Amino acid sequence: MVTSLPMTEPASAPVVGRQRPVFDPILWLVAPAALFLLSLFIYPFLYGLVLSFQPRTGGWLANYLTFFSTENLWRTIFTTLDLALPATLINVGLALPIAYKLRVKSRYQRWVTTILVVPIALGTVLIAEGMLTYFGPRGWLAQTLSALHLYDGTIRLTHNYWGVLISLAISGFPFVFLLMLSYISGIDPGLARAAATLGASPWQQFRRIYLPLVVPGLSIAFCLAFVQAFSVFPSAVLLGAPAGPTRVISIAAYEAAFERYDYSLASSIAMIMGFSQLAIVGLVFGARRLFYRGPVVLGGAMASSGAAPHDPTWYERAWSAVVAVVVSFFLLNIALMCLTVLVNSVGSRWLGSWLPDSWTSSWYFEAWKEFALGDVLWVTIKVVLAVVFLSILIGVPAAYALARKDFVGKRALMLLFLLPLMVPPITYGIPLATVMYRAHLAGTINGVILSNLIPALPFVILVMVPFIEQIDPRLEAAARVLGASTGSVFWHILTPLLAPGILAASLLVMVRTIAMFELTFLTAGSDSQTLVVALYYAVFAAGVRASQSVDAMAMVYMTFTLLWLLVALQFVNPTQLVSRVREAPRE
Repeated sequence: MVTSLPMTEPASAPVVGRQRPVFDPILWLVAPAALFLLSLFIYPFLYGLVLSFQPRTGGWLANYLTFFSTENLWRTIFTTLDLALPATLINVGLALPIAYKLRVKSRYQRWVTTILVVPIALGTVLIAEGMLTYFGPRGWLAQTLSALHLYDGTIRLTHNYWGVLISLAISGFPFVFLLMLSYISGIDPGLARAAATLGASPWQQFRRIYLPLVVPGLSIAFCLAFVQAFSVFPSAVLLGAPAGPTRVISIAAYEAAFERYDYSLASSIAMIMGFSQLAIVGLVFGARRLFYRGPVVLGGAMASSGAAPHDPTWYERAWSAVVAVVVSFFLLNIALMCLTVLVNSVGSRWLGSWLPDSWTSSWYFEAWKEFALGDVLWVTIKVVLAVVFLSILIGVPAAYALARKDFVGKRALMLLFLLPLMVPPITYGIPLATVMYRAHLAGTINGVILSNLIPALPFVILVMVPFIEQIDPRLEAAARVLGASTGSVFWHILTPLLAPGILAASLLVMVRTIAMFELTFLTAGSDSQTLVVALYYAVFAAGVRASQSVDAMAMVYMTFTLLWLLVALQFVNPTQLVSRVREAPRE
């Protein structure tokens, strides 16, 4: 059974004549994390806000007036919303029933969940490369539909709106699914069993118990998925028409900053982008407060039925079959996309046929030399290891202080640690890049490490807090009674108990850092690119390079990332990646 009740320190008897200390020294543990985010997240964001009111020409509102009076600019808001909202609704609409079906523990649950999580490791750039081949006019999808006489015309699912929408659905679904599975798994199944004894059907259990209880989590999942989709950038360039139907606001901000070198206008667009998505988030939470009245109390017709547990009806079995078909269809297309990249990377010539004319491994050697993969992999390894080490070093002590202590300002600190995950990377990435260029950090490996540490540090804190809450605080109290200092308690007691959590957080941060595109793209130089940015440039400039060589590089990226993700999933249950849940021992 999964619970979400945090453990707290046992209450101690008040000591007469002793005043409570004004400041608890343990709070120093959270200071480095807070100072880091204040310096590299809050300060650049405020710097960008101030810079947006300092245009090259005109008054202090000139940039905002220019944006809302230029059709090519203000339309980007609606173009982005036209992509982000449908993608979010699709992902949430699919993830909820699938997570509901997989909430029950079985020998297949972990395997299916793991397979559904795997696309997280692919990243938007690799998904784009796979879609260009698989959904292309002569790809396997077109050939299959033609062979089955289902459609003989030209299929256009790339370089348009639909290509970007499909990419957002593929890349966003695993994250939304994990969120929904975590929230649904946290609901006490005893409630549903009690309803079943009263004759409630599975549909009644879902409608009257699970759905009301999951509404708060559903709104959070919607907002996080929307933020992720609203920050669309690489897929809009690689799979869309960036000069037309898929000219999203992130592209407009990038062009202003790095093509026109108007950092003031770019900061204004970034601020508009941030406040636009925050407005949608505010509307969602406002609607939840307006219409959500808490869980429905069982009674009435449900209680009066008082019969034996309900046997599934034909439509409930049909619904289960539909969910299974949707999951299978999703996984099949993901597998075929990856397979097309693999086949093209080992094919000598492939033009409109089912398979290449011949096979070769020379493209891997060609990609290794052409893209300097040795240097790129070495930079990626250094960045990843540095980000993992620093995020664990700073994040674990901060998580300990947040898990064990209640203090004034704790909510503000939690908000500070949540903001980098709630704000699109482009929104604070452009002001961050501007600050780093002024500090001569942009274009260096140190700048890439610092920029990637911004989302990694809050992620470690949010992952480690529930692990720390699971440890009985009486162990620490006993050690302190025996004279152990906070450092000794942390090193000799907590560290061994937290080793699995630290390892899981490290591996997950590693996977996230490898796949982090936007912040690395904005702050990296020619000799400080990680693998995902190098792959983007390879795909973007694929017109003058062999597609097989690009796909060989994509396979190197996919293998490198999948390896770490599969290792991470050996140490942590997929339902624990994004939610504060704790499993109790099985009876």
